[in-house]
Amino acid sequence: MLDMITDRCSTVIIIILAITLNRSYTSLMILFLIGDISGHWLYMASSILTGKNSHKNVEKNMWPILKLYYSSKPLLFTLHACNEILWLTLYAQGSIHNKGTNLKQLNQIDQKFLSIIPYILYAVLPFALIKNIINFVHLFYGCNIFLDIDSENTKN
Repeated sequence: MLDMITDRCSTVIIIILAITLNRSYTSLMILFLIGDISGHWLYMASSILTGKNSHKNVEKNMWPILKLYYSSKPLLFTLHACNEILWLTLYAQGSIHNKGTNLKQLNQIDQKFLSIIPYILYAVLPFALIKNIINFVHLFYGCNIFLDIDSENTKN
């Protein structure tokens, strides 16, 4: 659970910093934040309520996309890495643009980095989008578990 808390907090910080530097992406970044935080927390809470040792355990009745997500460590790593690279790249892009407007001049390293940013974003964006779709799958899956728990409690 500690790894999830630190992961959520670090992602929130990176996204908020990126939002402050890239105002044009604000709505999209907020949507990603909502999916990330609410999806993970609801899924984690539902896992705890059902007595699971870990939210990463793969079970028979789990939705297929979550089974695939948690059973393939390379897929899990790739999606997480691309998601983090996306946010760090957007943050770096905003920082360089901000520095450029303040200094009126960018050094050669900054100029070269700015020229490759679109390629980095195009490479990682599809994977980051998949990761964020899975965040919303977590949200809906966790809601279903809560609904099952509530209906079972209502019967009793």
